[in-house]
Amino acid sequence: MKSHREKIFLSEQQKIIWMEYMEKWVKYFLSTNRYPSASIAETVTLLYKSKDLKPPKVIHCESPLDFSGIVKSLKCFEANLKNIIIDSSFVEITENLPIVNVREKKIPKTDLTTLGLNVRNQLHPGIQNQIQESEFIFSGTINIRSWLGRISTTDFLVTHMGYVLDPKVKDEWELLQHLFKCCEYIFDAEQVCVVSNFHNFRKVDSNSHLHAIASPAVSYSEIMDLYFHHGYWLPAEYGRFPPSEWKAEWIRQESREDVRQVLIQGIGIQKILDSLNCRKVDSWKEYTLFEIMPGQIAPIPINLKVLSWRDVENDKSIAVEVPLYLDRSKQAALWAERASFHLKKFRGYWISL
Repeated sequence: MKSHREKIFLSEQQKIIWMEYMEKWVKYFLSTNRYPSASIAETVTLLYKSKDLKPPKVIHCESPLDFSGIVKSLKCFEANLKNIIIDSSFVEITENLPIVNVREKKIPKTDLTTLGLNVRNQLHPGIQNQIQESEFIFSGTINIRSWLGRISTTDFLVTHMGYVLDPKVKDEWELLQHLFKCCEYIFDAEQVCVVSNFHNFRKVDSNSHLHAIASPAVSYSEIMDLYFHHGYWLPAEYGRFPPSEWKAEWIRQESREDVRQVLIQGIGIQKILDSLNCRKVDSWKEYTLFEIMPGQIAPIPINLKVLSWRDVENDKSIAVEVPLYLDRSKQAALWAERASFHLKKFRGYWISL
């Protein structure tokens, strides 16, 4: 058996093989195939038995909406309820494996891996936005798909690199792999285990971002539909319409800044200027700063400021909301440039109108 938690550095050839293992698990991650409930229940039961625990009551859910409601009710009745099985299993499996160092140099991602990471990073926040108090519900390792990096690296170490697992955790490793393939969310308490199935379909744009026009980008058995615009979640009241039908008035009615940014992009600065009470604040080079005045009936009792410019090189009109304290186009342009690189919530908003 190879030894305890040393850090290993992969050669260039090993990094290529490691990416192949990542792609193997990305395919499972992106799969919408549904396993029979009985198969999932059997896997959960075997995992509990491996921990010398009695088989739990297994509750199957068709969507994160159902899942969150059940887990919330369980936590309300049992204040000390904790998910205990998955975490401890992964710790035991990996405690004698080395730490793989693959981040020293950037490894080019394949289209498939990029798609998988985009879906993971966009879908989870979208679910959180749509389900009230979901941040409380979806925490820790409850999102089984967050295992993608750990499970692919463990598979690489054991299968390719020849590291030997402790005999007592070999069966658990097989069970955890099966769980990753057959469910999306899992909450594993001592007497009950709640699992949620995969979404039925997803739609993406040419950049592998979740995206659909006037229809859901992700759907769970027609129980829960999620709308995305080039990777960013939208409430259904906007997502059901194509951007050409989005109304400028929605910008003043929307309290969430990230959603306003998407609306501004989809509506376009010219339609905003034509439809709303706007005044030009300042100009500098190709940049123009506008202030959108609040309407008589506006849930947001503050003005909004939008910076607009034309990207000549890519022939794109760009507009982003900027902080109210900015009074000069040059200041706003510098802020927007920094935001595009350093604030994750603004990345990707600058799209062609």
